Amino acid sequence: MVDSLEWRSPLEVHWLCDQELIGSDMQTTISGYPVVVHFPHDIAGRDADRMLQNPPQLIGQVPYQDWGIARAALQVAIIMRLGFTAIVPTGSKSEMMKTEILNSLDAWLDIAIDWLSVLTGTHTRNVGPQFDLAFENRTMMFDISNCVPTFSPGFRPIPFPSSLPGKIATKEAVRYCFERAASGDPVPLAWSLISEARALHRARQYRRAVVDAGSAAEMAAYALVQLEFASKTPPGVAKLLVESRGNLTLGTLVGYLKATDYSLPANIFDDLVTIRNKVLHSNKGAGPVLPTESESVTAIEIATKIVKGAYPLAAGTPLLW
Repeated sequence: MVDSLEWRSPLEVHWLCDQELIGSDMQTTISGYPVVVHFPHDIAGRDADRMLQNPPQLIGQVPYQDWGIARAALQVAIIMRLGFTAIVPTGSKSEMMKTEILNSLDAWLDIAIDWLSVLTGTHTRNVGPQFDLAFENRTMMFDISNCVPTFSPGFRPIPFPSSLPGKIATKEAVRYCFERAASGDPVPLAWSLISEARALHRARQYRRAVVDAGSAAEMAAYALVQLEFASKTPPGVAKLLVESRGNLTLGTLVGYLKATDYSLPANIFDDLVTIRNKVLHSNKGAGPVLPTESESVTAIEIATKIVKGAYPLAAGTPLLW
């Protein structure tokens, strides 16, 4: 005899996926037990934009749940929640297995979400203040001098940044994320910081984006210094590294890497180290510098290059951006 288990998980941030994921199922394991992930179902089959439906594999129907949207013109599916089913044998271990699966679901989903952010370059978590999907200014102004409300010439759309576009998740990328989650293989911290920096940038939190990018670069630079010094140690630098006991600034680490002839972006000091220090520190009573959108983009790009060198993703990782 067997017993069945099913549940639904809303996603913190809607996933932009290839439409081939609509109605698909993927095998995975949660807490070592086999589980099937169900994507929203499409019952319309039309070419127009349409709402996605509850996966038919889920028996328990919950009304008024948003599962997603199929955008025909963009050939993209907006996934808003996932369904899960599991088969567990009845008997003395049944309740224990159910409890273990349900207690592990959040950790499984966290890992899958983090990997999807790394692979696609989009944000899958709300980091910092987020803007609602809106097409008008939050302080929209009307001219009512003639008793007929009309838009004021001062009205303007909210300027959403578009300088860090992400990629639509493919079926291969999503499957890879689920495999990492099944293995309990979390995203390296430096990569998580890059993902957070990109998410903060999209929310126009440029100062915080530069800080996270600098933190990721500092972590990666320290790992690279240790790696490079294992094969070639510049005179006098190894002694300084030991004496520092790991308390090294980003600028010092970059200088050490240059001493080993490690290939670094030519503009790393001006466009990452300097801007990050100005953003972090207040000198002579002046407040921290607020970076521009362009400075934020450049800092994130440089930090990403350093992280890729220090923490390369495994061969075959479907990195899309």
